[in-house]
Amino acid sequence: MADSPWEVDGRFFSSRYKIFVVSDAGDELSDQIKGLEDEFEVVVQPIQTVHLHTILQSNPDVVLFPATEECFTLAREIKAGPIGPFTQVLIVGRPDTVASPEQFCASGADNFIKLPLSCDCLRLKLRAQVRIQQHLRAAVERVWKLNAEIQRINRELEMLAEIRFQEIIEVRDLTIFALAKLAESRDPETGEHLERMRWYSRIIAEELCAGSAPEEDIPSRFADEIFRSAPLHDIGKVGIPDSILLKPGRLTPQEFEVMKQHTIIGHQALQEAPRKNAAGSFLARAAEIARSHHERFDGTGYPDGLAGKSIPLAARVVTVADVFDALTSPRVYKKAIDPDVAKSIILREAGAQFDPHVVAAFERRWKDICAVGEPYWQQIPEEKLERSFAEFKGVAGRSIPTETVPLTQKAVPC
Repeated sequence: MADSPWEVDGRFFSSRYKIFVVSDAGDELSDQIKGLEDEFEVVVQPIQTVHLHTILQSNPDVVLFPATEECFTLAREIKAGPIGPFTQVLIVGRPDTVASPEQFCASGADNFIKLPLSCDCLRLKLRAQVRIQQHLRAAVERVWKLNAEIQRINRELEMLAEIRFQEIIEVRDLTIFALAKLAESRDPETGEHLERMRWYSRIIAEELCAGSAPEEDIPSRFADEIFRSAPLHDIGKVGIPDSILLKPGRLTPQEFEVMKQHTIIGHQALQEAPRKNAAGSFLARAAEIARSHHERFDGTGYPDGLAGKSIPLAARVVTVADVFDALTSPRVYKKAIDPDVAKSIILREAGAQFDPHVVAAFERRWKDICAVGEPYWQQIPEEKLERSFAEFKGVAGRSIPTETVPLTQKAVPC
């Protein structure tokens, strides 16, 4: 242990700190510097040839400047630059060489060493400045380490938050799908209808988001919202009596009026959540789909008789996806229609039952639609597949049915 605060054990200076000395011809510092080379790495540069970049390239721990105007300028440039906080800048000279204290302060120098002084005294002063520099660098290093640790913790927290967020989204989606399956369980013949139609809906929505829906204000997350909300389109069927929902024969006009109420029932149930809590706002999209997915583009649908773009875009998208899957799925009262024929029916109904822009998006993404549907279509027995659909050919103004009612009821909008 050192006996004096100015004395340190040899390990402290074992790395040989670098001292950059700017000397003036015949100055008093030249002789003193030579006696420091046993302890420090000394670089001497004549004042006539020194430049800022030569000092920066040397990367010194301490810079000694004579008290000249040129060196005051260099001192300011060093302290203002990237190495300034880590480099001690000392002005060496007689007290009368500095015009005023303000001139020294303006230079940004860390200390002023008065001449004359002995080599031993200069050594002690440099040791003191190096000690300050070492403590400063150690403090900066600790700050860097703490900052790196904070960044690491922040990244871990962000990852944890993302994981938790995804878990919440997954739970939400599972809840939505469970609710949808609850309604679907009342109509067991629909199979994987919800899964297919939600993917059809997403594909169409993605195409619309890509800019194929003129004059439509489409949210950036529209496709995701459609994907999550579409399965709830028929949630209101839980409120329809089994005697009507599962009736194997033709519905009477009175029974069909009851059937149409599933749009209102679903809408009322789903819109309650956003009213109770803003966290349920994602159900607002599902509510508008539930209410309007049986509206027709020509205004002859139900329950509100909306037409054109007054029908929510999400409902216009789901309508196409829902009808297409209904056409290509077998039921006890009908065969499945060949997908290409079903496609032609969808295209034919553009502008009547369906939004033309939505139908156009459906047609452009036909390959993707097929990629979703083909695994299911390939499992349909030949005897349950209709290769043509002549009864709809040339028939205008009739809604294509999606409910569990016989096709003979096709003239009744549903």
